[in-house]
Amino acid sequence: MKFNPTKCFTMTLASRKPTPNIDTFCGQQLKSVQSHCYLGVQISNTLNWTAQCNSVTRKAQQTLGVIRRNLNKCPTHIKSIAYTTLDRPILEYASASWDPHCLKHIKTLERIQRQAARFSRRKIKRLSIIYKMEHNLIDIPLDHYIQHSTRSSHKHDSQFLQI
Repeated sequence: MKFNPTKCFTMTLASRKPTPNIDTFCGQQLKSVQSHCYLGVQISNTLNWTAQCNSVTRKAQQTLGVIRRNLNKCPTHIKSIAYTTLDRPILEYASASWDPHCLKHIKTLERIQRQAARFSRRKIKRLSIIYKMEHNLIDIPLDHYIQHSTRSSHKHDSQFLQI
């Protein structure tokens, strides 16, 4: 097996600042890096997973944006399938090895999952809550959030205006 020295890097894993040492391979000096992507996982020299969490968050947000733009008018089950097929594997890839244990990282990843859940279920839930409010099935006063239209319509006699 042959290695290309220009594509090889060195990284010292330590909690303190490592001592600078010059590593050579095939007569060429190897470049020292602070973090490197290996098999899709960002590994830093301090084993801090912030770079990995930021990378996963960025990829998942981009994928969720593509899903939102292209499947906006699709039914709920199509949106759900698209999320579980395209976006969730990004969030779950190699999570067993880097396991987000910091509360900051957990909240960041859960925020994306909540956004995807809201996107895939929003229209039905919004309509059902307004229906329940209008017919007094839940104890939320409708007058605080929605006002009735002052003009009558030939389509419907009780249309609402959003406040």
